[in-house]
Amino acid sequence: MSTYNPIELGEHAQDSYAQYLIGNNQRGYQGLLNDFSHDEKTTAEQAFIRSKGPYLQGVPSAQWSEKSWRTFAESVNGKFAPVGLEEPLITAFEEQGFTNLQDHQEDAIRWLADDNHALISASTGRGKTEAWFIPLLQYALRAKQGNIPDRSPNSIKAVITYPTKALAQDQLKRFIEYLWIVNRKSGLAEDEHITIGVYDGDTPRRGQYNDGKKTHKYLEDSFEFFELPNTLADELASSDHVRENESPRLHVKKEGSEYFLQTRQSYGGEFLKFVHLTRDRMEKNPPDILLTNPDTINYRLFNINDEKAHRLFVDQPKFLVFDEVHTYEGLFGAHVSSLVKRLRRLRQARDVEDPLRLVASSATVGHKEELFQRLFGVPHGDPYEVIEEDTTVETPSPVGTLPKYITESKLMQPIFKQILSVGTLVNRPRHTRGSTILVSNPPIVGVPMRSFVPQLTQAQSRG
Repeated sequence: MSTYNPIELGEHAQDSYAQYLIGNNQRGYQGLLNDFSHDEKTTAEQAFIRSKGPYLQGVPSAQWSEKSWRTFAESVNGKFAPVGLEEPLITAFEEQGFTNLQDHQEDAIRWLADDNHALISASTGRGKTEAWFIPLLQYALRAKQGNIPDRSPNSIKAVITYPTKALAQDQLKRFIEYLWIVNRKSGLAEDEHITIGVYDGDTPRRGQYNDGKKTHKYLEDSFEFFELPNTLADELASSDHVRENESPRLHVKKEGSEYFLQTRQSYGGEFLKFVHLTRDRMEKNPPDILLTNPDTINYRLFNINDEKAHRLFVDQPKFLVFDEVHTYEGLFGAHVSSLVKRLRRLRQARDVEDPLRLVASSATVGHKEELFQRLFGVPHGDPYEVIEEDTTVETPSPVGTLPKYITESKLMQPIFKQILSVGTLVNRPRHTRGSTILVSNPPIVGVPMRSFVPQLTQAQSRG
């Protein structure tokens, strides 16, 4: 006789869908269902599914270091930073408005600057990217100066892997901003600058046709809406009128047989020659930092006869970085894990002695150490660490209330009074350590409360 129970099946479906909407691995939402406001005739799952949202989450404020950025940077001591971070790096980030870092960023920089593996886990907007990109820049800059033994200045220092091509292109603009300033401060000749390039299925060769277009036209279309970062546009604009009325878009300029990004004449007509645009240039003069995706690496490793690709992806990199690693699940995660194992075997077969260092960046997920080991299989005895942000709240707001800096802010009062007039304030989930969840129905504001946390600096808002 069948034990099929349609009521239990329906309740299970409701619970599964509610958990799917919340996201099991989002720490801020864990426990939300237990505290969701509902009447006696409905379950929390039913009330949640029927609500229209949005859900505003108050997250704990960032844990800022008491050390200034310069004091910390000068105190770093490791294999790749024996007397602190390089001065060009320190001054470059000072120009970017870095006054101090968060605790987990400092921990990650110290750890990676001493030649180790790491998984960096923090909430969105908490500077994960800077936590690993700064030590990568430190390594690249010292290698360019000839201060890393057995490391050629003209070689790939790091391969940064994103789950999609779009993410790699999006991050390129951000890295260009940092590299522009670091290179300018470094004192190195232009042909010795730290370089970067995106190598994926869309990266053209010189003169190659892509969808019926020549390389120049293809690159122009690719960078049609690519603009200078704001800080660079502010610096290079010939006048306030230009900055206010002309878009700081880049265009592609051909010199000889090579292609380069160039700013408009009203923005100085500057060449960004540290950005590599074609496969030919990357293979002849490898960029120090290569942005790519797992599928491209897989294709290049699979072609055992492609010596140039093996040199780029197998022999040269010191760091292999996987960003957004919380998306590496299921079949895709298994594929990436196999890819890393193949890469290690190839390096061993090709007698590459310099140990590859694996770095992963992730939003808040459960079972972090297990995730890191299963994905990357760090060899036994290799030093690795899971570095997390501290989300402890020393003086949490009372349950069912909003922090005073929100309710008493002249800027925020009108917005939150409107929300509270139609919304339901629910109890604080036990796992959020002081956060408050606000449920608004109908939707009015669709952004998380962390957007309004005071003292939001570049080091926090990025990454």
